[in-house]
Amino acid sequence: MQYNIDFDSKLNSFISESSGPLTRDGISTLLDDLIERFAAHESASYIANHGNSPAKDLSADDIWKIAEDCKRLSPVLEDKKLAVVFYEDLDYGLGRMWQSFTETKTSYKIELFRSLEDAKVWISKAED
Repeated sequence: MQYNIDFDSKLNSFISESSGPLTRDGISTLLDDLIERFAAHESASYIANHGNSPAKDLSADDIWKIAEDCKRLSPVLEDKKLAVVFYEDLDYGLGRMWQSFTETKTSYKIELFRSLEDAKVWISKAED
C-alpha cells in the first residue's frame, strides 16, 4: 500500500490518498505519519481516501486490529471528524465493519463516503 498525505488549508484537514491493496501494516504506517503531522495543525480533521485501494484481502481480524490501532488518533482528532472514502461496494461494506468497531473506541466522529467530494462537504460543515 502506498499513500501520500497533504494538508488542505481551506478545509483545515489532512487528506490522504492511498493506492494498492490496503494492508494492516500500511494503515499503521500511515497513522504514524499522520499523527506526526498533527503537531503543526492541531485543529485539523482528516479525510482518508481509500477509493483506489481495495480492502478485499483484509480479514475480519485485520479490520479489528486496524480499529484498535485507530485509537491512536483519539488525542489528535478528539471531537473532530474522520471521513473515509471507498468507491467499491465490497470495500465500502468492509469499511462499515471497521467503522462499527472503531466508533466504540474513539472520541472522533466517523463517516464513510463513496466520493471524495461528499467527504469534503461533510468535513466542511460546522457541527450543530
